[in-house]
Amino acid sequence: MKTAKELVALLAREGLTLSVAESLTGGMTASAMVSVPGVSAVFAGGLVSYTYAAKQSLGVSPAVLAAHTAISPETAVEMAARCKEFFATSLAVSVTGNAGPTPQDNQPIGCVYIAVQGQGQPTVLRHRFRGTRNRIRRQAARAALAAVIFHMNDRKQHKENKTNECF
Repeated sequence: MKTAKELVALLAREGLTLSVAESLTGGMTASAMVSVPGVSAVFAGGLVSYTYAAKQSLGVSPAVLAAHTAISPETAVEMAARCKEFFATSLAVSVTGNAGPTPQDNQPIGCVYIAVQGQGQPTVLRHRFRGTRNRIRRQAARAALAAVIFHMNDRKQHKENKTNECF
């Protein structure tokens, strides 16, 4: 996967590490990462937390799950934050959503939330993918890797702009 190769190179260049917390993708995101030679220098591991109980074991608050459901930006953020802590990585990305075959948690098929947690505020993205269950899952895994690249570039650009401000 081209996106995984790009991400591994970017993480290595920046001296950062990554971990992943997955739900609907069931390990596809981690699998894409480990397909890249040399990934062990930047990738710590991944956790699949598919059920509500598994998400709670990861550290997602039962109150968040009750108030917002498993398919929500709030859950995605907690998944990423707990994963980052668990693996002690610079960054963590989480993916939670509905790949079908039926709507779940009042969310349509194809609704996916991705969160990237690094230093400071997380990046949270909502996607609505279409296609078969497996196509939605593949799109979500690719989007998770792209979200990390976006997060890193956005933070770097923000930092550069901030240091170039005139006071």
